[in-house]
Amino acid sequence: MTAANGEETIPTRPRRLAFVCFMTIAAVAVGYVAWLVDRHTIVLVSARRLLPRWDLATHLESGWIDYHLLVTGQIHRLLWDLWLQGYWPPMLSIWQVPFYLILGTGMTPGLISALAAFVLIGLTGSALMWRQWKNAAWLPASLFLALLVSSPYLLAYASVTMTETLGALIQLLVLLAYARYRENRTQAAARLFALSLTTLFFTKYNYFLLLALPFVLHEWLERTAGQGMVERVASVWEWGRRAFASPIVIVILLYLVAVLIIMRTGGFDVRLFGRRISVHTIGNSGHVVLYLLLARLWYLHRRRRIAWDRMTSADPLVRPLLIWFVLPATIWLASPYPNHIRDFANLVINRPLGESTVGGGVAVYVDAIRTTYFYSGWVLACVAGLFLVAVVRYRRQPPVFRWIILAIPIQLAAIAVHQTRFPRFLLLTVVLLCLAAASEVGQWFGRSRGWRVAAWSFAPIVLVAGLITARNAVSEDRFRVVAFENYTDNEVLRAALDSIRTDLTADDRLAIVGQGNELSPALLRWELGPPSGAPCFPFEIGGARGVDLSLASRVLLMVPLAGGASALDLTSSYLSQRQAVEARIDRDEWTLRREFLLPDVHVALRVYDRKRPPARQARCE
Repeated sequence: MTAANGEETIPTRPRRLAFVCFMTIAAVAVGYVAWLVDRHTIVLVSARRLLPRWDLATHLESGWIDYHLLVTGQIHRLLWDLWLQGYWPPMLSIWQVPFYLILGTGMTPGLISALAAFVLIGLTGSALMWRQWKNAAWLPASLFLALLVSSPYLLAYASVTMTETLGALIQLLVLLAYARYRENRTQAAARLFALSLTTLFFTKYNYFLLLALPFVLHEWLERTAGQGMVERVASVWEWGRRAFASPIVIVILLYLVAVLIIMRTGGFDVRLFGRRISVHTIGNSGHVVLYLLLARLWYLHRRRRIAWDRMTSADPLVRPLLIWFVLPATIWLASPYPNHIRDFANLVINRPLGESTVGGGVAVYVDAIRTTYFYSGWVLACVAGLFLVAVVRYRRQPPVFRWIILAIPIQLAAIAVHQTRFPRFLLLTVVLLCLAAASEVGQWFGRSRGWRVAAWSFAPIVLVAGLITARNAVSEDRFRVVAFENYTDNEVLRAALDSIRTDLTADDRLAIVGQGNELSPALLRWELGPPSGAPCFPFEIGGARGVDLSLASRVLLMVPLAGGASALDLTSSYLSQRQAVEARIDRDEWTLRREFLLPDVHVALRVYDRKRPPARQARCE
């Protein structure tokens, strides 16, 4: 059958059958690769009992705690714990809970949750190709899967339970929802798109911004498609002139500039009226600005100066976005406690980590793309070439791929200038790059029936080549380096933690003083708490979730060994807590129970017992 425009069509029932076959083949292929990754990572982590470092331990522990609160019926505490997850929003914790419910406790279910997200990345990308190219999707989908499963870096992170893999999945779900909306502009499709954006926001703020900003640019370009460059510049100028005529806009812009200065410089100290004032974070100022903005909107609404009906009727997307994205995001940010706005600013801007300069960071990123994100140089060259062709043919691209083409350079630029620089930040952008390159091939082979027949012939070859490459990639050193960079393999440390945990009783309340990348609070809570069979979680002293030292019956004090000061975070908080413990030791209130020397991590673990029971015990968590 042939449509009026000359494009071949297939009746609904055969097309659905073809889609089921298509997705089944994709599931089998990605499932096989997931099994390979599991054999070469998760099985080894479990067998060698590797200890997760800071970020990985934090995410695994958050997911386990929410699982534990759910199965013990503490729903109010579960909701509160999710609400407190502001720096890293709660979506990753929520994602892990079903895997702990189905597969049991321990670290393995949490790691498998990341592997499941990787499988769904492959299926979601394939579904997006099918929605876009229909019966011509076999080759572009096979190419996308081949690029995905042949990447040593993507395979290595497939079993790392951090935000990158889940973020890449949610990002593709947003794009799939948008493609569905563009195909069928209904309220249901618009609502699904708005909900997908909200899910991405609560996965990680950075990921949302790096996809939402290109979306705004894309929509503006779509709506001004009939205008020339001069008209577009004139309209932007007019919009900016009107915006700057509003005092609230000027206040917000000045505030954003001040936030950037504070975050980039670390803040400053000033003396005002003879008193010293320290400004090193945004504090509660974000709430003041947000409340002023909301008050201004309420004033304009009461004065009927906002044409809500005209705004919501202009595009089916507007109303669902206001209800299903703007409203929950505003409630989240407007909460007085915890300070989600401060968490938002701290995560988006973050502190300097990794390479110290933009040039050094770019060099690291280029090297990661060249050596580990793509299996070989010629694969990278082909992908880059296809993307450049897609850029040249921008106007001929489907809407969702125009959005992707705009997003890729914006994301790369933002990642390059961000002051926290690690190769894993490229993961979401590389997935988009693979998608854009594969889609360009789909355009070439979707022009006529003859080309589509050729595509069906090439698709199995491309997919099998990707699977063979994946089997080789998981055996290479570059895969292993990335896959295990978030773990510590230290037999002495494991033995020390086992010994400390064995000594703990149901009446003990253990306080932790000190932390480092290889001895994070989350790792200690995992190894010395209920996830590993101990009666109660150890606790930190002070802070939002901390407990007073006087309620502890034991203290685990970390002390840097000679030449190992960098192994611990020697903050003012750590130093004051250490002084408090040492003062009690000097007063003969505490006695040394055991000391464990860890020369590999340049730290000594000292366990102290309180000589007299505390007047009041901390609650067993």
